[in-house]
Amino acid sequence: MERTWYPITVFYNGANPACAGDIAPLKRIAHQGRLAFVDCSAEDFDEEVLAGTPLRRDDLLKWVYARDAHGRWHIGIGALQTAYRAAY
Repeated sequence: MERTWYPITVFYNGANPACAGDIAPLKRIAHQGRLAFVDCSAEDFDEEVLAGTPLRRDDLLKWVYARDAHGRWHIGIGALQTAYRAAY
């Protein structure tokens, strides 16, 4: 398994109840600053965070994504697994 660099930024769709439900437990865990959360459905979402990637906001609204401090991306279940590893 590759090393994960912290912090992990978790991109999620807060307007989707299933997605928000997946993220809610992570937000309650004491993760000592190893996790940051970005709600991609928020009006003030800045797509500039995706500069230099092929990803767009529409992509982030479909799946949970996580990006580590070295710019490595994880998607879906892999993103959630990465986030939970950061929390413990």
